[in-house]
Amino acid sequence: MSWFKRKTKGITTTTEEKKDTPKGLWYKSPTGKIIDTEELEKNFYVSPEDGYHVRIAVSYTHLTLPTSDLV
Repeated sequence: MSWFKRKTKGITTTTEEKKDTPKGLWYKSPTGKIIDTEELEKNFYVSPEDGYHVRIAVSYTHLTLPTSDLV
């Protein structure tokens, strides 16, 4: 099922003129639900429709490690 239908038939688009969606714009859960990534972030990485908890990649730059000042 297509989202858009052309008014005139026979129009072709070259590969160079086609536009891609940015990577990471949507997330597809294992149950097949498609969720906007902004909505997913607002809901703390839990799918609002089916309650699926999305795995979050840990970035070591955001972790704060204990320092020797505490010892």
